[in-house]
Amino acid sequence: MTTLTVALLQLAPPGPDLSVNLALGEAACRRARALGADIALFPEMWSNGYSCAVPEGSADGDVYRHPSLWDGARTPAAPWPEPVWLGEPITRDSPFVTRFRELAAELEMAIALTYLERWDGPPRNTLSLIDRHGRLVLTYAKVHTCAFDLPEAGLTPGRGSRCAPWTRRWAR
Repeated sequence: MTTLTVALLQLAPPGPDLSVNLALGEAACRRARALGADIALFPEMWSNGYSCAVPEGSADGDVYRHPSLWDGARTPAAPWPEPVWLGEPITRDSPFVTRFRELAAELEMAIALTYLERWDGPPRNTLSLIDRHGRLVLTYAKVHTCAFDLPEAGLTPGRGSRCAPWTRRWAR
């Protein structure tokens, strides 16, 4: 039986600066590997620290609450993503993701990296699973976003769920 050691990186949201998030994330991965982790899992949307430009409670009442509670009010239009999210949406081949792929190979540790992904229309809340050789083996965009609440009303939902097959490549 093989043991798989998972490091749940319980890190405080760093804010929307990619270079700061990259440095903090790299240090956390190095620490996790030193402690024996086979895989490091980042908090949701690490690339921008889940930083929202819309102050909490700034919506008119509970405008984005569940549609069944709108009591005849007009369906509110989802806000355009620029005023909702701080930080630049990135792609799977961005320098940010590429650096974590290099780090995974260097450390021989898988990394589950989360980021605000650039997409046609609003961005997506995405996770890319990088194996210990630095290969992208799975990319998943959050399917069940909270369309009734900001800031997630400003995201494009993913299209479905997939699984990465377990192989001996995850653990040493």
